[in-house]
Amino acid sequence: MIKRPISDTLVKLSQEVPVLIITGPRQSGKTTLVKSLFADYDYVSMENPGTRLQALADPEEFVKSHTGKCIVDEMQHVPELLPFIRTVADTEKTNGNFILISSLNLSLQGKILKPIDGLAKLVKVLPFSQTELQRSKKFSPDDYERAVFNGSF
Repeated sequence: MIKRPISDTLVKLSQEVPVLIITGPRQSGKTTLVKSLFADYDYVSMENPGTRLQALADPEEFVKSHTGKCIVDEMQHVPELLPFIRTVADTEKTNGNFILISSLNLSLQGKILKPIDGLAKLVKVLPFSQTELQRSKKFSPDDYERAVFNGSF
């Protein structure tokens, strides 16, 4: 995996607040990065229809069953979880309890983030820079051009 300069920042921020929110465009490496940095966390993806239905059916119970270091991917599908995440964050007062990943820019959706104001930090992860790719022995400049023009890495 390519070492991303933002890695240290994400780890540091997760130690400062109960909820870390990571946004960025699709295919920018958010999930891969977060799963590698926080490998000891439970991981749930709201892209999975069954998981999403379970979360929507009883958001309070869903959050209670996933406390104690949890990554929630594609969070934009279930903003109903946020008030319950806030309750847990307020009660447990544990930094790094939840890491929320979204391909939707949640900062533009003020009403979505309102329930966790003051308990979260928001970080945008962008696709690999040319410098990051060039530092990696896995990629050549030709690979970078293919990735940029084809939209995949």
